[in-house]
Amino acid sequence: MKVEAQWQSGMHFKCSSPSNHIIDVDWGLNYSDTHGPAPMELLLHAIASCTGMDIVFILQKKRKKLEAFSVIVEGERAEKHPKIFTKVKMHYILQGDELTDKEVEQAISLSLDKYCSATAMIIPKAEVTWDYELNE
Repeated sequence: MKVEAQWQSGMHFKCSSPSNHIIDVDWGLNYSDTHGPAPMELLLHAIASCTGMDIVFILQKKRKKLEAFSVIVEGERAEKHPKIFTKVKMHYILQGDELTDKEVEQAISLSLDKYCSATAMIIPKAEVTWDYELNE
């Protein structure tokens, strides 16, 4: 896999990927003046979407009907550079008539313990916790 980040101006970069998608990445003290998310925000987005895709896939393989699903990820960063994430909390919100607590917990555990590459990258450095809500 190979990506490219081309500097535009200030702290604004246009990032391209092998899938031909372009993402504006920017960093600024005032969010309204930026062209896109900051790199560390994108890392949290990657974690949320990676584990989310795993869970959707696992539940689909079990032929479970998922009606709504979201993942909220909060990260706490170190005060000193390189200001890595030291704590990451994932909150999963799932809705589906056929879902059980056991199935949801198993899907989350499989994602975080086996499949999610993005989370696996931060686990050695950050305390990762999770919880979930199952709404029928």
